[in-house]
Amino acid sequence: MQPDSKYLDAAINWAKDNQWQVGPEDRFADDHTCCQTYLEIYQALKDDAMKESSIEAFDLMLNDPKPGREDWWWCDSLFMAPPAFAMLTELTGEPKYLDAMNTLWWDSVDHLLDPETGLFYRDKRYIPDGQGGELREENGEKVFWGRGNGWVVSAICRVLDHMPEDFADRQKYIDLFVALCEAVVKLQGDDGFWRASMLDPKSFPSPESSATSLFAHGMAWGINNGILDRDAYMPALEKAWAALKTCVHEDGMMGWIQLPAFTREIPGKSTILIMVQVHSCWQQKRLPNSALSHSCE
Repeated sequence: MQPDSKYLDAAINWAKDNQWQVGPEDRFADDHTCCQTYLEIYQALKDDAMKESSIEAFDLMLNDPKPGREDWWWCDSLFMAPPAFAMLTELTGEPKYLDAMNTLWWDSVDHLLDPETGLFYRDKRYIPDGQGGELREENGEKVFWGRGNGWVVSAICRVLDHMPEDFADRQKYIDLFVALCEAVVKLQGDDGFWRASMLDPKSFPSPESSATSLFAHGMAWGINNGILDRDAYMPALEKAWAALKTCVHEDGMMGWIQLPAFTREIPGKSTILIMVQVHSCWQQKRLPNSALSHSCE
């Protein structure tokens, strides 16, 4: 297959619009996601200006180290920032970025990974406190967010892609990836989708294509890299791919993607499930964006 320059051109134009800068909040992983794009473009074009902001942002963190559970306190963050740390070591030859990422990563994992289910909590609000103060699903189960766990699956793939084969802790990432995929594959719906709520899918049964896409990516990566057993995971991957193809509208828009957080609160329901409820109405009725801030009940 020949590379299509329109995607590289689009990425370069987007980066130029950002002036190759990271986001405004120091240490905030979401504001470091752009570094992955910048560094991949740098790898192709070798213009030092493309990596300067990433280096400055990560050096700031290295010069004032904090625990991973403070910097990367929510599971999405493991996708947003760590791959860029690994990429920067790969591109500069300086091990300090990968070493720092490794320390931050495992402290965050120790905080967010539930040993009982093998799944990741989104953040501390969902971690049992022994007094019943954590958020729970309507069926009483712990809350595990589909897309959030998908972020972690894909994050491990991204990190491993840029981690040296002889890195001391590499096998720990592979073991975590295998264990997480084992936990996730059992929760796939018969229709090929995963839901926003992994342990209470009937509460909001709408398909969720972003979680499904991330899990499919992880399983395909794992099979292609000889880490996941093809016979065990290919059926789930094929079901997921078939399901995802049904989400594409004629105009190319992807449907059944869970919306970002919105502020309405309903007692007894977590925010992530409220978002699915609104999105179901949007998907089915094709409401304009201006309608998304209102309830569809």
